[in-house]
Amino acid sequence: MKKIVIIGSTGSIGTQALNIAEKHKDKFEVLALVANSNKELLLEQKRKFHVKHCGLFSINKSNLNSNQNAENTTSDKNISSSNNEKSLVYGEECYELAKLAEADVIVVASSGIDTLPYLINAIKAKKTIAIANKECLVAAGEIVMPMVKKYGATLIPVDSEHSAIWQSSHSGEKKDIKKLLLTASGGPFLNYKKEDLKHVTLAQTLKHPNWTMGRKITVDSATMFNKGLEIIEAKWLFDMSVDNIEVVVHRESIIHSMVEFADSTVIAQMSYPSMEIPIQLALTYPSRIESNVPSLDFAKLSTLHFEAIDSEKFPAINLSKEVCKLGDFYPTIMNSANEMLVDRFINEKIGYLDIYSKVEKILAMEVEKLDMTIENIIYISNKTKRIAETI
Repeated sequence: MKKIVIIGSTGSIGTQALNIAEKHKDKFEVLALVANSNKELLLEQKRKFHVKHCGLFSINKSNLNSNQNAENTTSDKNISSSNNEKSLVYGEECYELAKLAEADVIVVASSGIDTLPYLINAIKAKKTIAIANKECLVAAGEIVMPMVKKYGATLIPVDSEHSAIWQSSHSGEKKDIKKLLLTASGGPFLNYKKEDLKHVTLAQTLKHPNWTMGRKITVDSATMFNKGLEIIEAKWLFDMSVDNIEVVVHRESIIHSMVEFADSTVIAQMSYPSMEIPIQLALTYPSRIESNVPSLDFAKLSTLHFEAIDSEKFPAINLSKEVCKLGDFYPTIMNSANEMLVDRFINEKIGYLDIYSKVEKILAMEVEKLDMTIENIIYISNKTKRIAETI
């Protein structure tokens, strides 16, 4: 039985991971959970799965005081404290839960660069890490990946595209991989003309054709910034030049990504759109177990479509490649600027196309000359967000 820790247990990936653990109770024990601020749901998860260690990262007083009665009525008093560990920890104490000695798999399901300390702790503890966080690798890939090698940790990607590449790459040797092909659904505006994007609304942007996701990632899918970030993430995960990473539109979202080898063979991973498969595989690897996802019916699929991305309409792809080649703090700046500007768009303070123009404006600003460290990455990220909030 594998003991799992979920960082970001109240989010989309975290709750799906718990659903898998519930379905396969004979295979998984939920050892620890960490949430940012949703204390009510965290305590509910704690009770349901009899979790030994829980953490609430936010130390906002309203969060600490809310649901106090709910906390007092849980089974906290029945949880063993043989190691003098509290049943619920707060703030930076949560980082320690990513390196629990008895943990087998650490699921890094929370988003944002602030998740980096959890990832670093898990790497140093030589854990198997199911990573669903784009931002950590985008901003700190050149720090994270050498650490993975140094400490002998294992990174298993959870994003559907990177999981597909990871699975497909097992068909050959690393040295024989010629190209990585990331598939994109195209989002809600694939067939829009460029001039029509000036007037799109938040409601239109949030209508993804294939996937049900959080608001931020749904907006990123519409702008294609998600694919830009995935290119940088793939560069670090698979040690590939961005010149050998291509994005192709595949409207049906059946093929989740592909790997082309030296002999021009292309290996693809296919399934109906569902995050259950990549999440579950990251937990069970190298084994595969039954999922709730139905088998593909190829007769009904009939035809799969592919097309090139219009780089003028979706400039985030080329911009991300340029930023990746620049290196330094530029990927951090692009990611953090986009994150804050998407938040402003969701709150209807800026327009859809402002996301692109303001990201480019921020990238054109002078960058501080600092050493590439985790602390400085977080500093630059926070500084960028402040700029993006006011620009």
